[in-house]
Amino acid sequence: QVQTVDSDTLRTGDLAFAVGYPLGLDQTLTMGVISGLNRSGMGDAIEDYIQTDAAVNSGNSGGPLLDSRGRLIGINTSILSGGMGGGNDGIAFAVPTRIMMFVVDQLRATGEVKRGQIGVALGSLTAERARDLGLNLVRGAVVYDAAPGSSAEQAGLRPGDVITRIQNRPVANAGSVQATVGIARPGAALPVVYLRDGREATATLTVQSSDPAAVRVGRSAAMARGLTFRNSGDGAGAQITVVEGGSAAAAAGVQAGDVVVSAGSTSVADMTALAAALQAAGGAVDLTVMRDGERTTISLPG
Repeated sequence: QVQTVDSDTLRTGDLAFAVGYPLGLDQTLTMGVISGLNRSGMGDAIEDYIQTDAAVNSGNSGGPLLDSRGRLIGINTSILSGGMGGGNDGIAFAVPTRIMMFVVDQLRATGEVKRGQIGVALGSLTAERARDLGLNLVRGAVVYDAAPGSSAEQAGLRPGDVITRIQNRPVANAGSVQATVGIARPGAALPVVYLRDGREATATLTVQSSDPAAVRVGRSAAMARGLTFRNSGDGAGAQITVVEGGSAAAAAGVQAGDVVVSAGSTSVADMTALAAALQAAGGAVDLTVMRDGERTTISLPG
């Protein structure tokens, strides 16, 4: 039986051995080193790959990546290739055992994988972005937005904040945060360190289920049924700020800028009232909106 080792103990330069069935050649072993850690940008939601220069080709995917003592450190997954044939160029990626064991444990327990989330849109800190923010570092995750009612909003994260550590682990890029949150169980508390205007601050994020609540209310906005809305600046009502593309609300004709003044028979005083009305309605509900000074009724599906 192959022993599994915690991939967090790996260092760049460690020896690595890839085992697989490349190009139909059974039980092939290739050797290299760990070329990099915390790699992202491969297009997956959860990214924290191990990079190795051990030769990996078609047929290696799903095979083990081993350390110098024959212990499992990752699962070979993909390569970057500059050639038309998609052959080995010495840049291969493996899913680390830290993520692999989370997936395996969930599959054994429930037969499915559910990932955590904190309701934040992130981007990797680049040299250009760091200059714009006046920072002298190029490793971190930049907060672009925090969803209303999300753990990120409740923790006080704002656009422009740069997360540098999460759960006592350094953050290399946005993928580092997504990987840590994605394998944390709902309800888990994750301490984070972030920079705001060049000053370091701390917060605690509570991991939420990947199945978001139907209605979410935050400090300055709320979300429900593909709509994001906030208090109207012109008195009573809730103003629609975002209509999710392809949603039932978009199909029904709701537009950004509409001000909802009633939902069914309930008057809407503010965003909290609209959120409560949509929650109580459950199914289809008629919205009365003000658009360009005219009152319009829109039937919003459940």
